[in-house]
Amino acid sequence: MSRSALLSLLGKHPKPVDHVFSYGTAGFREKAAILDSVFVRMGVLAWMRAVEKGAAIGLMVTASHNQVADNGIKLVDPDGGMLDPTWEGHAAALANAPTPEAALSAIENIAKTVNINIGLDESVSIVQIKDTAKVFVARDTRPHSSKLSKLVLAAVSCLGGTVHDFGVLTTPQLHFCVQHQNSNNPEDQKLANEEGYYSKLVASYQQLVGEHFKRYDPNEPSKLIIDAGFGVGKYFIFIIGCQQK
Repeated sequence: MSRSALLSLLGKHPKPVDHVFSYGTAGFREKAAILDSVFVRMGVLAWMRAVEKGAAIGLMVTASHNQVADNGIKLVDPDGGMLDPTWEGHAAALANAPTPEAALSAIENIAKTVNINIGLDESVSIVQIKDTAKVFVARDTRPHSSKLSKLVLAAVSCLGGTVHDFGVLTTPQLHFCVQHQNSNNPEDQKLANEEGYYSKLVASYQQLVGEHFKRYDPNEPSKLIIDAGFGVGKYFIFIIGCQQK
């Protein structure tokens, strides 16, 4: 990967003039129409964080309960939790770099700050990147989420990084997959996928209801009301229901 290739990708998706992006507890969240530059840059940032930690990092494409015209990014740290506050600052600085050249400079400054080499300086031997470094990407069902997630994939690929596209998942599912992928327990790592999430959730639910579940009579069904927030969860609850049976 060369600096020119990354600069070219950044140049194809310039930052909107005079707009300030903020990374808060919900990540970045804006109108989808102005987010192209952020998605490219956060693809780069996610890979840098993965390289620093030698672990899987998650990137969720969603605006949660916002209106359909909105979209956003939530970055997931190796423990399955929120992005480290220090890296929230890196995310904001990179997202708000005014030009492609300034964005590239911000990337190089972040790499220097966290002491990693992602191959931008071709005069320096690249440090061996651990096989465990990778970016997990998932998205919601908004009409623009697929296009935006592809910008993330392009950015990670431009850096020669390892990326896995899970397609449509809920946000908790991605957190689960990241956490289990980074476990030291090989059995936990086997669960770092959609099917693993369902199996563990169903088993936990059965354990929670205990004897009541064993006494369940399908001829006398109980009513269960689920708020899926008009989101992805409404599709997956049917899968979970089938496993419950």
